[in-house]
Amino acid sequence: MKTVNQTKLKSTTSLNNNLAVVYLRVSTHKQQEEGNSISNQKKYAKEYAENKGFIIKKYFTESESASKIQHNNYLSFENNLSKIFKNRPELLKILDLAKRRKFKHLIVYRRDRLIRNFEMFVKLTYFFSKYDITIHYTKAGENLDSKNNHIERFLELVIGNIAELESNLISERVKEGLQQKVLNGYWAGGKPPYGYTLETDFNDKKTIKPLPIDKEHIKRIFKLYNNRGLSFEKIAQEMNSHYNTNIWYKSKVESIIKNEIYTGKIVWNRRSRKKHSSNKQITSKKIKNAGIITENQWDQSSKLRYKKSKSKDPKYFSTPFLLRDLAICNECNIPLKAKNYGKNKSKVYRCPTKRNHKSHLIIKKDLLENNFIKEFSQFLKTSSTESFWNEYTKRVEKEKDYNKQLKTEISEKIKENNEHLVKIDNLIYTLEDEDMLIPLHKEKLRLSKKIKNLKEYIKQINDYEKKHFKTKEQLNIALERFFEVDFNKLTNSEKRVIIDTIIHQVKVSINDKVNTDFNLEIIFKTKI
Repeated sequence: MKTVNQTKLKSTTSLNNNLAVVYLRVSTHKQQEEGNSISNQKKYAKEYAENKGFIIKKYFTESESASKIQHNNYLSFENNLSKIFKNRPELLKILDLAKRRKFKHLIVYRRDRLIRNFEMFVKLTYFFSKYDITIHYTKAGENLDSKNNHIERFLELVIGNIAELESNLISERVKEGLQQKVLNGYWAGGKPPYGYTLETDFNDKKTIKPLPIDKEHIKRIFKLYNNRGLSFEKIAQEMNSHYNTNIWYKSKVESIIKNEIYTGKIVWNRRSRKKHSSNKQITSKKIKNAGIITENQWDQSSKLRYKKSKSKDPKYFSTPFLLRDLAICNECNIPLKAKNYGKNKSKVYRCPTKRNHKSHLIIKKDLLENNFIKEFSQFLKTSSTESFWNEYTKRVEKEKDYNKQLKTEISEKIKENNEHLVKIDNLIYTLEDEDMLIPLHKEKLRLSKKIKNLKEYIKQINDYEKKHFKTKEQLNIALERFFEVDFNKLTNSEKRVIIDTIIHQVKVSINDKVNTDFNLEIIFKTKI
């Protein structure tokens, strides 16, 4: 039985591969007289089919004069066949059958019976090749053979180029559509990045919306990177430790730090890795309520990444020398070299310029750094209190507005989950089927845990807001304490990030040959 079925399948496939249609056309009485009559064309087609073993499915006869056909757009050719061949109704029927793959061979007397225009001939040939249909010509010399295969190769090249052009044009149009979506603030497709869900608007278009809990994770990651200069791996370890999880790893943190979407803007084509790609990144307008970090936080992280990549030194921020690359010899105007002479020996800053084979400026590391911290903290206390307070109050107000919105969102989530809990409790009360009760109890447990976590987030936000300074005096005391006590408790990386963010240069001038009496001129990156 199995063998019979296979035989039937083979014979059916063979039959389909031998099906042919014949296109017959004359446009003038003169052509009929010259031997191009419909009857002659039909006779030649029948003989040709018999020799090739083809089965003629149908004859299509066209006897009207064809008007000139012009069509320049390869992409829309197939979509406009009825307009292009409006004077060729029989040819249109053949093209329709071709699209439905109803035959495998088209028999025509000669090329000009199909089409005279070479450009249109190439388009038609490409059209039929797309549907695996071979064109056969019954007049001697019309079919290509080994003697003129250079013509065949040329035609294949032209058709191949059209196929590539069509593919590229379709790709470009799809790309343009995606770009326009992004420019309008809509999601172009695919899975949204960590921290976002997709929301469909009234136009049935998708946009991004932050998830309250994930949003706090992202804010913490950027703070760890910007404020402490931690590596991606260290941040992952810190996150797992803080939240008692194991879901954070280096590449996940890196993908977050490098994604501008967290400012509330969608960036299209940001991952294009083609070396000579002409594809430019497309950035959307800022999407309402989609931002998780500020533009300033993004700029800070970008500058930090750039500095780390260009420094060629993985220990740029973890170096024990706080003023490395920042301390400048005022006399020579070149950076002081940070030198560690080895175990149990002094660490020093020295000018690379030598006099009598010896550096003219050598200062012990601790001496220079302690003086810098003293002068820096004194400067902040005496001349910048007002500026700091104004900047601080602005940020606090902005943060309060953000936290208010966040607490509203979390409260809505709690309400929504509580409503689900009530429904589950009602189901548990009414159901008697044990198999149904088990998953309901599991879902109830999951929702209860989620509600507990959301309430904990609100508590954390409220506790954090209580720590804000209420007066200028409280801020002054905190600044003073920071440099006198807290600063020394920070890691080298944390100290370096703070100094590197604020300080442009520290110019060092010596007053004697002993290098213990020196002056410092602190130059800030921005006006404080």
